[in-house]
Amino acid sequence: YSINTRAVARVIVTLVLIGSLGVIDETIQYFLPYRNASIADWCFDVAAAVVVICILGLRNKKANH
Repeated sequence: YSINTRAVARVIVTLVLIGSLGVIDETIQYFLPYRNASIADWCFDVAAAVVVICILGLRNKKANH
């Protein structure tokens, strides 16, 4: 059993990028009068990214075996 460091790096970069985009989105919403910024919304963004990464990882693992 070995860990694919390139795959782990891709997952980390993806989560950092999605998290960053979520922060940017929440910051923009903070300044709009008809929207509100929420840390919970950002958490849902990141959680959704984790779920999608897990699903894609399982799909790719299944396809490679």
